[in-house]
Amino acid sequence: MRIANIISDAKRRREYSLKIILLRRKLSLLLYVVGVVWLFLLPIDDVNGLVYVDENALMPGYASNNYISNGKVMKLVEQLNKITWKELPYWISAKFSAIGMEVFTQNFSITVPVLMDNQSYHVMEGVNVYSVLRAPKTSSTEAIVVGVLVEKSHYFSAAMLINLAEYFATKPFWAKDLIFVVTNGGKYGMQAWLEGYLGIDSAMRAKTKVVVGRIRTCAGRPQWISSPSP
Repeated sequence: MRIANIISDAKRRREYSLKIILLRRKLSLLLYVVGVVWLFLLPIDDVNGLVYVDENALMPGYASNNYISNGKVMKLVEQLNKITWKELPYWISAKFSAIGMEVFTQNFSITVPVLMDNQSYHVMEGVNVYSVLRAPKTSSTEAIVVGVLVEKSHYFSAAMLINLAEYFATKPFWAKDLIFVVTNGGKYGMQAWLEGYLGIDSAMRAKTKVVVGRIRTCAGRPQWISSPSP
């Protein structure tokens, strides 16, 4: 009520206005200092940990749904066709590294039965290349895994994945870590990567023998696994 009386009283309103004008420099300096201090306090979880957007669907205008490759995918395919099969993991690692992402490799060996009676086995060895794009505004608690299979003379999926990673790296609004996995071992290669990343033994172990390399980084726990199709 007191504030309402001041607002309605022209004389008192004029008096307070003059006081504010006389103290304007001190008030400006005080507000400036408070703003700077608050800016340095923002990274502290106790200050802003409860202030966030819980659902990405509440930010429909924050992201863009436009993706244009500008022929980069086909250029990458042409480059892939010029390298050997053994050079492939190193070439893909170099591309991810050039984007500025964390890049790692995982060797794996899988022994799978060939015949229905499980008397004959086939040993499959391969290399998984995986790269992590960290979400800039979260603490790496969740992740989306995008994985592709690379086969000899069929490199379109790998080229598409690299181009997507380059595009995603330019966007600052990701709320989850993005993990890009390129495997030359088919579904067994992806299974090997998941077992190494999650530290679990799958049901496939009853019929197969899987030897996986150590995963040398940790991001968020996968919430979604996607495989882009050509």
